[in-house]
Parts: sequence; structure tokens; C-alpha cells
Amino acid sequence: MAEQTVSELLDLSGKVAIVTGAAGWLGAAMSRGLAEAGATVAVTSRDEERAEAFAATLPGGGHAGFGLAQDESEAIPAFVEAVVARLGQVDVLVNNAYGGSAPSIDTASAEDFNQAYHTGVTGYFLLAREVVRHLRGRGAGGSIINIASMYGVVASYRRRIPVSI
Repeated sequence: MAEQTVSELLDLSGKVAIVTGAAGWLGAAMSRGLAEAGATVAVTSRDEERAEAFAATLPGGGHAGFGLAQDESEAIPAFVEAVVARLGQVDVLVNNAYGGSAPSIDTASAEDFNQAYHTGVTGYFLLAREVVRHLRGRGAGGSIINIASMYGVVASYRRRIPVSI
């Protein structure tokens, strides 16, 4: 059987997708796959210039880069409004941003934990809420995909410390 391309398997023509954390390898791959399937992709990164530069490399046209740090809760409603104003709608959200450095538990601070939690839980919720409000407002369905870190279920791989209880 011949290998099929993304665009042969999935048609997202006319759809707009937001991908957070798009500057990382996984976010970049998802952004590229969505664009190959025909979607217009709103690429987000903490660095807007980096997001714009990456968006310009995606296949198709109309893609846009946006600066967004998901730990900036108050900026999320305005961000979704800016995507809609620039690209017309939102149909797909890929929550992929990651805000932690996965330090070893013996060196992690409460601030490290709070940053990762706020980005990967609170930020995901707030962005999904705004996208759902947009979808309901236009009477449309859509898809929300939340990508979680393996650090939510396993210990850091960087250093294992034997613990006796």
C-alpha cells in the first residue's frame, strides 16, 4: 500500500487551528501537519517574532504567529479575539505549551511547580474556555486537544535518588 500524505488523510480546508508552544519540536510538527491538511494555523510562542518566522515556513497560506505566554491569564481572552480578528474564526485548539524545566524534585522550588502548573493546567483551561465561548457564539463545533507532559505521571529522568522509608 502506498504511503498517504496528511492532506490525503485529513481535509481541514477552511478551518483555523491554534497551536500553543509551537516553537518546540512537538508543536512545530503539529502545526506543520495541520497546515498540510489545509488548516490556517495560528502559531503561538512566548516570542512573537519567533512565532511569525515559523508561521511563514508552513505550507499553504494565511498562517500567523502570535506571542502568548499561557501564564499571562489576563491576556488569553484578548489573544483569542486577536486570532478571530486576524484569521476569521477558531475551529481547533491544540494546547501544547509547557512551562516547566522538569528539575529534580530535590532541587525544584515551589515557584518551579507553580509555573508548570499554571501553564499546563490553568493556562490550558483558560484558553479552552475562551475557544469554547467563541465556538458557541458562532454556533459551531470544534476540537480541543490537550497535550500533557510525562512529568505528570513519572519522576524526572534526570536523576533517580534511592529513597528509604
